[in-house]
Amino acid sequence: MAFCGKCGANVSEGEKFCPECGAPVAAEGTVGSKANDFADKAKNVLNTEDTTGEYDAQDIQNNKGIAWLSYLGVLVFIPMFTNKESKFTRFHVRQGVTLFALWVVYFILDILLSMIKVTKTVWGIPYRVTPWPITLLLAIVGIGISVLAIIGIVNAATGKAKKLPIIGNIDVMGMFGVK
Repeated sequence: MAFCGKCGANVSEGEKFCPECGAPVAAEGTVGSKANDFADKAKNVLNTEDTTGEYDAQDIQNNKGIAWLSYLGVLVFIPMFTNKESKFTRFHVRQGVTLFALWVVYFILDILLSMIKVTKTVWGIPYRVTPWPITLLLAIVGIGISVLAIIGIVNAATGKAKKLPIIGNIDVMGMFGVK
């Protein structure tokens, strides 16, 4: 049994319209689901521009071993200064600098938001703690940034010049006039 993508009602097989809201049934005999819509949107976010074809295969092969360092925070400076001539490495350095800038902003926000404290008591003994919604939000954002770093490392190590999801089109180095 399928569910209506518009109202969530049960739709029997063979029906052409939802019995509750009248939404048309998809050609396969089912109404689109919200889970499928979410999966499609998630695939679109992860399916970023792949420019690997623009780079020399020998350049990729020679430099993918160091390009992945671009996604490990301050280590971005190693490939930045040691492989200036490699276009493949420069691509990953630009992505890595953007990710590093995002880490810096995250850590500053973490410090500032962690200063917000509320007083709780356990067995009559007061203590100060950061509210759980702030801690949860910071944890989720930190995990998200770590996932972006892992995606970048995998792309570089496998020889792909693929932009990072969400932040891939931001060029921090370009903002400061670095070519």
